[in-house]
Amino acid sequence: MATIRIGKVQQSTTAICVVLLFSIQGFADDTDRFIVPVSAVNQDTSLELETDLLLASTAASLVSTNYDTYCDLGDRPGLLGYALHGNDWLTAQYVYTGEVFNNTRGGLTTDNATRYTGRFDMVLAADLDGKCMFPGGRLFFHFQSLHGEGITDNIVGVHQRISNIDGNPGAGFNFSQLTQYWWEKELVEGVFTIRLGKILADSEFALATRGGDFINTSLGWTHTIPVLPAYPDSSAAVIGFLQLNDHLEFKAGVWDGQPDGGNWGFSGTGEVFAIGQLTANYTLGCGDLPGDTHLGAWNHNGTFTDQTGGADHGANYGVYWGMSQLIRRECACDDDQGLGAFAQWGWAPDDRNEAEQYWGAGLVYTGLIQGRDADTIGFGVGNMSFGDRLPGTQDETMIELFYKARLGPHVILQPDFQYFSNPRSGGTTNPDSFVVGLRFQTIL
Repeated sequence: MATIRIGKVQQSTTAICVVLLFSIQGFADDTDRFIVPVSAVNQDTSLELETDLLLASTAASLVSTNYDTYCDLGDRPGLLGYALHGNDWLTAQYVYTGEVFNNTRGGLTTDNATRYTGRFDMVLAADLDGKCMFPGGRLFFHFQSLHGEGITDNIVGVHQRISNIDGNPGAGFNFSQLTQYWWEKELVEGVFTIRLGKILADSEFALATRGGDFINTSLGWTHTIPVLPAYPDSSAAVIGFLQLNDHLEFKAGVWDGQPDGGNWGFSGTGEVFAIGQLTANYTLGCGDLPGDTHLGAWNHNGTFTDQTGGADHGANYGVYWGMSQLIRRECACDDDQGLGAFAQWGWAPDDRNEAEQYWGAGLVYTGLIQGRDADTIGFGVGNMSFGDRLPGTQDETMIELFYKARLGPHVILQPDFQYFSNPRSGGTTNPDSFVVGLRFQTIL
């Protein structure tokens, strides 16, 4: 099905809610479209409460992207019950994500190296078609409030950000903002959809669908797109979705090229970011092992400084690829439990980008421990190559291990361990670092 989206788009909003993907309750036909990445989101599909909340990302910081698993909420939409969660056409969801991280060795410093970060996400969605309200379609609003600075910049000093709910030096680390607001309408049933508004690009493009439970941002979306409107900075955008057949989808979007999550999405600079992606969905085995792969390209019409001090460049561009695959299903009757894998790669010219190439890969297992069928364990690796134009630089490699425990339908606890080889920041390479952390998420 094709869809067009207009609005302010933000990257994996990972702020305190690791990329949360909420499928809005009651939108039976297109719940998969309501995604909120944490960073970062990073995006947290495990909390897919029927409200594809792009938290985790794109969440780069809003939402998690593990679309194939979610936590059953039972009879209640959240800890607050039904009173504040809307009705059959207007749905509200609230998520709080908190985490504490410590740098145990290496990096910039291990003194006073523990920090707490928290983020509150609120998502409101309205099904205008269900109420026969003009102009039809769906409305989506995503509010985020972040407090506390993580350890990425001043304690570890690393390019691949440690948390998908953390802010950044440009956007700040304590803010409250309407990260996303958009309207979506299916113009040709089953074929074409449009979305308009302020949107996070990492909620739809260059993301690994099975990488959303990881906390480090690099395993949520491809990290060779420095101009991607990603969490926490979204911008005004138009996205079109074209369903070519049952297995192929093409989508493309245009964003304001100077994203800022704190404004209404318009910079007035005339700079434009454009991206397009072809996605193929398929199944292996006896049709019980779903997978997907995507190939995309992007362009930005701004001016970019030459990495070696030469003349400025009048544009920026790159390509990326990714895939996700369920490898083993524990039981033919069980849709959630089993082993999945993902891989991703990206390239951008090294004369105008610090990072020339990126690759990442990981394994995620749901229900590995008997009696803990909804828990997830994951192991992933991300590698940044900075190109030959920056002398003396070495690849930065990140290794992450986590265990995500679901303590009932509304609470998640996630211990996390990350190791960095040659962490890089501010043009310098820092000592290898080992980071430990603990995240919790509550569906209110």
